[in-house]
Amino acid sequence: MRKISAIILTCLAVFQLMAATLRCSVCRREIHGRYLICNGKVFCSQKCLDRTLPVCAACHKRCRGKVYTKDGKFYCSEKCLETTFPKCSLCHQPFRKGVVIKTLTGDKIYCPHCAALPRCFACSLPAASGIKLPDGRFLCDDCARMAILTEAAGQELFDQVREEMRRKLNLGTNHKIHFQLVDSKTLLKASANYEPGLEMGLFKHSYTVKTRTETTYSLFKGRQDKTEQYLTNNRYSVSVLSGLPRRKFIEVCAHELAHDWMDAEYPKIKSLKIKEGWAEYVATRVNELYGRQFMNKRMEANTNEIYGDGYRFIRDYIREHGMDGLMRYFSELNK
Repeated sequence: MRKISAIILTCLAVFQLMAATLRCSVCRREIHGRYLICNGKVFCSQKCLDRTLPVCAACHKRCRGKVYTKDGKFYCSEKCLETTFPKCSLCHQPFRKGVVIKTLTGDKIYCPHCAALPRCFACSLPAASGIKLPDGRFLCDDCARMAILTEAAGQELFDQVREEMRRKLNLGTNHKIHFQLVDSKTLLKASANYEPGLEMGLFKHSYTVKTRTETTYSLFKGRQDKTEQYLTNNRYSVSVLSGLPRRKFIEVCAHELAHDWMDAEYPKIKSLKIKEGWAEYVATRVNELYGRQFMNKRMEANTNEIYGDGYRFIRDYIREHGMDGLMRYFSELNK
């Protein structure tokens, strides 16, 4: 009995000693009376305990209750956590998972709702409002404000681009070109290589092949007939897709006018890769004339083996051999 009493007295003495020397884990002051314990640590007050709580990365207040973490940072509420989410490019609301769409000016992100909206045929971006063209294509409000929708507006801009190419790039012909603004269905019927989204214009040279025979006589050889073919009833036309924004319309016109020039200077070149590559290269030069170099990113990144590979081949050939070297190369292909 005495032994048990001695043990109890010893334990009480230890507890009294601990209480006498207990210090706050934060302020290091001795604790007398009531105290708080959290995660194995002792605190003299709620204030000292609060100083150990994580700070919210958004509102900078101490996180109490449920704590959210992201990328090694703490957030005190779902509202604060949402400040880290990307915002939709259209509705500007934050979202956890969405859709990324690449554009010439950088990536744009959309929430699932906005990503499901109709896509503009011109910029390929979803839009909440716009206009529907007669052939069914959707045009967003932004693109519609800059769109070429009438034959008269198209003709005026086409003539302007043709003159710019003639004066500043020394590329032009004296052909009488018939310009027309067409819908996607008309372009589909007219183009043998039509690809929606890729084919937005068409150059066409139609003609009639006739045969001419010239007969000569000589004393030694007698009668000789010389037959040759020639072209007549030449007709040149450029068709451009209606509804294109002004800057895209200019690029397409330059592309088709480059075909007109090549048809006049090197009519025997048949390679689609060379013909389309040249037309795309000329389009980049015209984009530069109008201060829109950023539009050339499309050509640089195009993976199409005809348009993309063709453009990069022409670009690299000029870098290595110069424009005169390219003309000599065209001359060889034209034989």
